[in-house]
Amino acid sequence: MNRFIETICQYSATLRLIATDSVWRFKKGSAFILLTGFLGTSFQLLTIGLAIYYARALEKGEPVKLLGYEFQARTSVALLFLLGAGVFFFLLLSAWLIYFSKTKTIALMRKYETFCSKRIFSLFGSSVKIWTPPHQNFCDDRTIFRIVRFDSRHNSKALGILLTTIVPAVTLLVSVCTLFYTNVSLTCLMMVFFGIASFFQYKINIIGIRDSARLENCIRGCALEYRQIIQRQKSIAMPLPKNESWFEKMLFSSGKIRQYKDAYTGRLKVLETSHLVSNILFAITIFVLLLIMGSRIIFRADNWSSLIVYLIALRFFLVNIRQLSRQITHLNRFYPQIKRYFQFLNNTKALQGNGDLRSTPYMILAEKPIENSLKNWQLRKGSRIGLISAVKLNRYTLAFFIHCLLGHSKQAAENALSSAWFMTSNYGNVYTSLREFLCLPSGYSWQDLRDELKETEMCDRLEQQLSGDLDSYISPEKWNQADADLKVALALLGAMHSDKYWILLEENVLQHLPDAALKYFINRLSDRILVIVSCPNTKTPGKYGEEVIAVLSDNGVAGLGSAAWFEENRHKIFDTPKHIQQNDSYISDSGADSEDLFDDEDI
Repeated sequence: MNRFIETICQYSATLRLIATDSVWRFKKGSAFILLTGFLGTSFQLLTIGLAIYYARALEKGEPVKLLGYEFQARTSVALLFLLGAGVFFFLLLSAWLIYFSKTKTIALMRKYETFCSKRIFSLFGSSVKIWTPPHQNFCDDRTIFRIVRFDSRHNSKALGILLTTIVPAVTLLVSVCTLFYTNVSLTCLMMVFFGIASFFQYKINIIGIRDSARLENCIRGCALEYRQIIQRQKSIAMPLPKNESWFEKMLFSSGKIRQYKDAYTGRLKVLETSHLVSNILFAITIFVLLLIMGSRIIFRADNWSSLIVYLIALRFFLVNIRQLSRQITHLNRFYPQIKRYFQFLNNTKALQGNGDLRSTPYMILAEKPIENSLKNWQLRKGSRIGLISAVKLNRYTLAFFIHCLLGHSKQAAENALSSAWFMTSNYGNVYTSLREFLCLPSGYSWQDLRDELKETEMCDRLEQQLSGDLDSYISPEKWNQADADLKVALALLGAMHSDKYWILLEENVLQHLPDAALKYFINRLSDRILVIVSCPNTKTPGKYGEEVIAVLSDNGVAGLGSAAWFEENRHKIFDTPKHIQQNDSYISDSGADSEDLFDDEDI
């Protein structure tokens, strides 16, 4: 029972979150969509009312007063033309309003999807502590890719679903009030049936949520299986067997493909299962109503009008409850993706340092050091550290590096993270001007930049390859075609002009710089804490004047010592189980998986 209540609370919190973030954020647009949709439906009802009114007038043969004139219903062609024209006009107006409401809903969904994607990109690009699901590889872009592309789309679908459920929800409330007003005891019995059906709807929704999560987990394995089949067929000269059962036996009996198809089918089937439960509720309710109220009319001579009113109200109740159940089930299929989106949003943050970061004491501890290792090392202004890790430096792993070094002090780790600047081999420009890219003040001139880069001997190439103006836009083409050492130099110049205290650099990036430029930048960064990150098979420990070499384990520091100590103990270090064994973690940043081969956005 506690688990059930906890699940309901989590679901309600997520539903409120998406409703507030979508409908309430665009409340003017949402209100306009609801108003036009309501007016469109109202005009449809008005045409039905006109048709009924005219039919009754024909039946009774009574005169009809319209626009100050009196018409004979059975003989007036003018009345027929006027009412027909009125019905035609109102139906056209209704069609236009409903179309306008639907198209504006689609436009609002697109706007919200774009907003969700931009928000994730902005948060990801400005944060140093990136949330990732448990058991996810550091260099895996799947989470960001899924959140930006798929989860943002599912959020927009949730917005569309919420907008389409508001009118049925209001109609449902009105019909429930009418039912209680007409017959309280019978309506209470109907609510019992509804409660029983709700339990089954809850179970169905849980199945839908599980199938949705299972489908996403199976996508990659299924895609890889299909690729392997294609690669095998590409390399086989002999023709395939004519018996098609071979496909079923050899290909589609694969566990990964079958699991994907089972999850896909289950995700589609859950809507129809929800519809089935609603129809069963419909049948039971109508049967009980006719049995109870019909018996009263027969044996007690009650008024038939009460049955008619109750039937009409019940019809609205059941139709809308069926529609709401289907929409809720439809929404719940995207619950895992919506939940993940807001988990990322709430757990990925840009930390703010407390106090003077440069006066904060920083101490590296090796809690269980290997043989001949130092137990600790005090960091101070100008400290230079060599960091050996099988994990590649990037925005995902920045927090991992800092917490390995300073995890024993939460405040020190957060202060370091809030003042961390890093550069990898894939460091790029955000395609702005040099002034924005290098964080240069407004009074800083091009001559100041030339003077600052004079010792690097790169000024002429800077003007030739990028720009001679600090405020000119640098196109992606220009940036990509520039020399690697020039781009590294500009990035380091940006680090110098930033207010960041911890500077983390990939060692292989520094290899692009000529010795004079390297010495210049290393000296200019002597008022910061400089961390040189290298892979385990590095050949250059100590090249950059590192005071100490720190070897990372899976959750801390495995050893501390000089460059000579590292060279003497290299093999011993990487034979110990404390260390993260060198594996595919230290690879170039991979792109997102090819999940677009199994794009389930149509569901």
